[in-house]
Amino acid sequence: MFKTSLEEILYRLGQLGYCVDKSTPYELHGRFRQTGSLDEFKFVNQKHYDAFAGVLMEYIQEQMQLPEYGSLQKVMIPEDSAGPKCDIYMSDSFRRGF
Repeated sequence: MFKTSLEEILYRLGQLGYCVDKSTPYELHGRFRQTGSLDEFKFVNQKHYDAFAGVLMEYIQEQMQLPEYGSLQKVMIPEDSAGPKCDIYMSDSFRRGF
């Protein structure tokens, strides 16, 4: 249904009643605004907040991997463990050891 994961993220953001507003000249990355009114985030309830925060996190992670925002690579650490993992983002040169 979606060509990219970013399209899916933006769709889910729209389902929560928000969009990315990049119309302000000084906004390099855009701001999440309420669809229609362009008001900023308003707390509705904990469930809505958790869903919004999850989409926000995914959006930022996708942006970090784009060339215009650094082309960072997602790395799961620890890399050699079967246990719990955490994702971090690093540049190619850092990953190669400078």
